[in-house]
Amino acid sequence: MKKTLAALLVAFAASSAVPAVAAVQPKTVSDHGRVAAHSAVPFDKLPASTRGLVKAGEKMHREMMIDYIGNADIDFTRVMIAHHKGAIAMAEVELKYGKDEQTRALAKEIITTQKKEIRQMEAWLKQKREAYDQYLKDEKKAAREEARAYSEKARADAEAAKARGERIQPTK
Repeated sequence: MKKTLAALLVAFAASSAVPAVAAVQPKTVSDHGRVAAHSAVPFDKLPASTRGLVKAGEKMHREMMIDYIGNADIDFTRVMIAHHKGAIAMAEVELKYGKDEQTRALAKEIITTQKKEIRQMEAWLKQKREAYDQYLKDEKKAAREEARAYSEKARADAEAAKARGERIQPTK
């Protein structure tokens, strides 16, 4: 696979398409590798394959911007699901517009493997989500029990103070 990818990159770099592609490459790249919308050619004038790849990449990056929960395993898995979906979308663009059989074969392989890995990650995440949901439920139950115990103690303290003739000042 690495040799195939390397060969494809070398063949692409040596091809005459490179100058044409370079002319439509974005001039700037923003944070996280996101492409800024600056090009020598208006977007609607770019080749359909380029527009498809740019749209797929932008969508992937948007979906990767998750609300992180601070659990490396869960955060990683959620980001990778979005990343894999983006890779599939880009591979589908290759299958729609690409002509080179090696690149098309690679795109098919990417789709197959990424879909399998997405299913694995979603199943793992579902298990973790169920465990996390149970943890939250247990935490809420413990918090309710703690609040109930505190309230009962405060009530008992107030009644004892009243019995002693003390006046209780509300806390601020």
